[in-house]
Amino acid sequence: MGLVTFRDEDVGQMSCNPSIGGVGKGHLVRELDVFDGLMARAADRAAIHRRMLNRSKGPAVQGPRVQADRSLYRAAMCELVGASGVELIVTEAIALVVVGGRIVGLKTESGLIECRALVIATGTFLDARIFVGDRIRSGGGATKAQPSLSAHRFERSASRRAGSRQARHLVSMDARSTGPGFSRSPVTTIPGRCRRSTTASDRRS
Repeated sequence: MGLVTFRDEDVGQMSCNPSIGGVGKGHLVRELDVFDGLMARAADRAAIHRRMLNRSKGPAVQGPRVQADRSLYRAAMCELVGASGVELIVTEAIALVVVGGRIVGLKTESGLIECRALVIATGTFLDARIFVGDRIRSGGGATKAQPSLSAHRFERSASRRAGSRQARHLVSMDARSTGPGFSRSPVTTIPGRCRRSTTASDRRS
């Protein structure tokens, strides 16, 4: 198994909103953890604020959420990926190689990588849009693989993932209240579950 990336130090690069978990996406984080994914473990290592959302309601709608330090999360993810056995391939994807309607390889700047399955994690680099008031403009960035993806007619959809951003000088900070966190740990990984491979710092009692 391999992971193609521009720069190995960018593995685990977080968005401008370093929040992991919550009522909705927290379920996804737990599902990744069940399948021995690394996101929850990296979040626990990098957490600087922990909170259980909807604590006044029933357990079905409660959700753990952490605010993570972006630098710590990136460092933790680099270490965890390195210990997982996944091969890091530092190069740029150029085009998909499709034969008979099936993916058989990935053309990169470093050569051809043969594969039987391919997961494409594009982030905001395909037809992203930025909304500023009533104005809409293109965002993200262009990748060399974009023409190949368009040529194979992959179905694509978009969602507004990031919330609005406000200038600090327009917000009355004195009128806002602090949301205290809590010390319960871990909040994203599932305690007591056996893992196929863990380091000493990842073992849960």
